[in-house]
Amino acid sequence: MSSKLYTTSPPVIDPRSIKEHLRINYGIEGKLTFFPSDRDQIISIKAYRKQYILKVYNYYEDLYNVEMQILALNHIRDSGFPFEVPIPIQGPQTIKHMNQKYISCLFSFIDGNLLHDLNGGDIDIRKVGLLLGNLSHSLSDFNHEGRLGNFPWDIQNIEFIKKKLNHIKDRDSVFILKDFIGKYETNVLPVINKIRKSIIHNDGNKNNIVLDTSGQIKGIIDFGDMTKSLTVCEPAVCISYIIQNSKKYSIDVEQFLEGYLSVYNLNKYELRCIPYLVCLRLSISVTMAAWRKKLFPKNKYLTISEKPAWSLIHLLKKVDLENWI
Repeated sequence: MSSKLYTTSPPVIDPRSIKEHLRINYGIEGKLTFFPSDRDQIISIKAYRKQYILKVYNYYEDLYNVEMQILALNHIRDSGFPFEVPIPIQGPQTIKHMNQKYISCLFSFIDGNLLHDLNGGDIDIRKVGLLLGNLSHSLSDFNHEGRLGNFPWDIQNIEFIKKKLNHIKDRDSVFILKDFIGKYETNVLPVINKIRKSIIHNDGNKNNIVLDTSGQIKGIIDFGDMTKSLTVCEPAVCISYIIQNSKKYSIDVEQFLEGYLSVYNLNKYELRCIPYLVCLRLSISVTMAAWRKKLFPKNKYLTISEKPAWSLIHLLKKVDLENWI
């Protein structure tokens, strides 16, 4: 994977070119709505009786990674996954703009509300765990080598955090992140061979979980961060987001795992690693935000979870991680 993927702004292709691309390649016309994104261009198309999502990938995204996502989504659909995922309408297409070629793909649209927009309403955390457990089960027999290169959002990639710590100016905060890395190296690396690996969604945050009109979980979106990693990173990533701003985070973790483990079992080594993986995911999140907001100060999407992540980090530094779960 090119390092320029994270130092290059998302594509900004004008509506006229998008409409022409949709008409020529898919025979679709409709109202366009543009959504914020950290590295890609995301457009909703409301056509006659149907709605779609067009994703125009960053100029430096590799076709191999896009094809992996498409294969995985088709595999999940065919596996009996009891929730919805975006379904690729066709394979990757090329869209030209300003003498540059971008990869694009059209997906089905999952209508509903995002978990993030629940506005403090109650959600059964067990059902979030059930969603992610079913996803791990569906992907457990998806055979793929994973994305190319070292992926910064892979929790195992602690070198990324180490290299970018200089973008965080508060010394106490840097000390906490270094402590999290040290605990990972001490408690996870020695048992790494006892932990399974698989392709994971890798971004189970509240903005990617869709609810239906009754507030029940309907599906999961945004497979752009898929990678091959420790399977247990799937629940760890989701936990790191769902317990942000929670006043009962330990209970939330317990309930999430109750749902997750009801459909996908974890061995004792994998369970013990979850607290350290949660802390590392939070570390990646704040490090990435500190680095990239300097590159793209106008892109507020890059810091969408920075403040609550730091609050949780300062809370977890006081927790006995060895006995947390």
